[in-house]
Amino acid sequence: MKLQTLAVAVAGTVLSFSVHAQSAPEKPPALNQMLQEGAVQIVETFETPKESITGYVIKQANGKHNILYGVDDYLMAGVLVDPEGSNLTAQYAKTKVPKTDYSVVAENLSNNQFIVSEGAEDAPEIYVFSDANCAFCKRFYDMSRDFVKQGDVRINWLMVSFLHETSDDIASAIMSGGMEIMDDAKTSTRAAAPKAASIPKAHMDEINSNNEAMKAVGVGGTPGFMFKKDGAWVSQSGLPKPESFKAILGVIE
Repeated sequence: MKLQTLAVAVAGTVLSFSVHAQSAPEKPPALNQMLQEGAVQIVETFETPKESITGYVIKQANGKHNILYGVDDYLMAGVLVDPEGSNLTAQYAKTKVPKTDYSVVAENLSNNQFIVSEGAEDAPEIYVFSDANCAFCKRFYDMSRDFVKQGDVRINWLMVSFLHETSDDIASAIMSGGMEIMDDAKTSTRAAAPKAASIPKAHMDEINSNNEAMKAVGVGGTPGFMFKKDGAWVSQSGLPKPESFKAILGVIE
């Protein structure tokens, strides 16, 4: 059984519980099955104010964490709200879910010799995972031009490849030619985009490394972003609106 198969009805529902001490019961059969299949790991088991409800912080196979609740033989996911209307799940997420540390990934990326960077060196810095054939990456490229020219951001482009068979070739051409080739690639159609005559092994190794880094920080598609906020590296997926990107630049350290 996978976590995604759990049926959860939370919208518009308020669960009201009284406070009692509790002892942890046996784990629900569904959770035991997921553990046996290796789909999840239990990071922490904790008590909730309701005697019959046990909380579990679990780590999924993709590295992401979630909070589940066991009620007798039942396993539930969703929002747990106390009689005063406090969102207990949100509180548990802050205090019990381990903070993801992307600092090692960020350090490795900073040593990437094939990063294509643009913008003022003293501007807020952001890493962008980009596939050469990603239409949303092209839209972000167009949207970011004014921010770069005004000195509002320094963009470090990390070329990845998964959308099309030509992505490797174009990524390699960009690695060799820098922003001039990047501009050609982002303003051309797939057929007209510049391609490398051959792909050096070092380029292919870096593309594969960037692909792995993108997965490691939880970016599910391009464009994907990494930046430092509140002392920690965070990631974000998807094309932001200009006002959202401006807000991101306002919190980057």
